[in-house]
Amino acid sequence: MSSTELSLIDASSSAPFAVQPVVSSLASLKPVPGDPVRLEVRHPKARFNLRFVGLYEGKGVILSAPRQQKIKIAEGSALLIKMICANRICSFSSRLLKIQEQPYPLWHIEYPQEMTLKRLRQHTRVPLALKVMIDAGEDAPNSQWPALCTDISLQGASVEVISSALPLKNKMFVTARIRVAGVDHVLLLPASICRAVESEQVGIKITRYSLEFSDLDEDTHLTLAGFVYQQWLYECGQLDTL
Repeated sequence: MSSTELSLIDASSSAPFAVQPVVSSLASLKPVPGDPVRLEVRHPKARFNLRFVGLYEGKGVILSAPRQQKIKIAEGSALLIKMICANRICSFSSRLLKIQEQPYPLWHIEYPQEMTLKRLRQHTRVPLALKVMIDAGEDAPNSQWPALCTDISLQGASVEVISSALPLKNKMFVTARIRVAGVDHVLLLPASICRAVESEQVGIKITRYSLEFSDLDEDTHLTLAGFVYQQWLYECGQLDTL
């Protein structure tokens, strides 16, 4: 998908991204070292999954170099960049200024003159298949269950368990092991049940619960946001599994 196509996504549509005004300062978005970057070279056509390293405002952006580079990319090549900054996905055109080999490989690219931003809607659910643990509290019999999280957003999630014994309208915790930008995290998400639907799959009774998160601390909320945005990049084909 080109930057032009991305900019035409209607914020009022059902698409997961809401278009934001074009801005000129990447530094104002405060990208974090290690954030995933999708880099596309126009000629010769190639794609790389890199990491943001740093920037010199108004001058250049520093990225990790590709680990394996089958196609030789020349300095001066035109680039299309897509990266996550806070709770936005930004895309911009650039060019390769310098390939640095020592003391470790880095790519220096031109600082963007302007960028197109998309904000992921908070209530949009991202499909996935993630094993989690549900802890319904000490007052519930058999208080812990393994579960499968089938979708997730910044506000809640859907989980499936092979049991209908979870206490409805009760506070609980969802424990999930996730990987964001190459870093492993364990999330402990306080949640309550909004809805439960029972079904049967291959003779096994399954209950699907819609959960709402509550009282997330700042670190947990930021990590969850990074995970949700990363999953959307995978779903949209803008980021390969790292």
